[in-house]
Amino acid sequence: MADVPFTDLTKLPYEPADVTYSYGDDRLQFGEYWQAEADAPLVLLIHGGCWLNAYDLAHARPLASALAKQGLAVFSIEYRRIGDPGGGWPGTFEDITAAFAFALTLKHQDIVTVGHSAGGHLALWLAANSEQPALKGAIGLAAISDLATYARGSSGCEKATAELMGGMPEVVPDRYKQGSPLQMPASKPTLLIHGDMDQIVSLTQSKHFAKRHSTSHLLEQTGKGHFDLIDPRQVTPKLIKQQVNSWLAQ
Repeated sequence: MADVPFTDLTKLPYEPADVTYSYGDDRLQFGEYWQAEADAPLVLLIHGGCWLNAYDLAHARPLASALAKQGLAVFSIEYRRIGDPGGGWPGTFEDITAAFAFALTLKHQDIVTVGHSAGGHLALWLAANSEQPALKGAIGLAAISDLATYARGSSGCEKATAELMGGMPEVVPDRYKQGSPLQMPASKPTLLIHGDMDQIVSLTQSKHFAKRHSTSHLLEQTGKGHFDLIDPRQVTPKLIKQQVNSWLAQ
């Protein structure tokens, strides 16, 4: 199984969340919560989709459900995106911060943030900004970590970067310094999982991040494409559980 199409993921079965919580007043400021044992670590899951409101958290439900089956609690969040009132800079980033603040109230001693693609960017960004000791690390699945380079690409997803940030790097350089994980210190341990057949987010994104940040580790997935990384039928749920266990054992 390799290079699974996005449409396949939307058809996969999953166990629905136990409860939905609002973390803000906007209709998009909510998260779906899969409960677990009281002492279980919590995964703050951030879906991707080029930061565009054409893609919501529905396609992340199979992965969230699979992580719950691994014994992890999961808080899979929605947030304002490009095309939503208040989405983009800084609203999208503010939503991630607010969602994490709410996640702390769920009373899990240990939290790991996990994100895919554009959600991976936001997961890495959150970890770089947080000094909260409960946040043990970040896992980026095919994560966009270098916004400046990505913004200069020609694909629809790459062009969305400037929409997210309100301009190209030359126009709003300070925003890219504050919003691009590559340019920020990695204050938390980071695992990057990336397929070498990814046609949406190049493996070089994760290679450059891992080279610059000594607290990060890159796990290359041979023969895997962009959406293989969130396919619950594949190895990602087990890799996430193993990494969480490893961080908590330190």
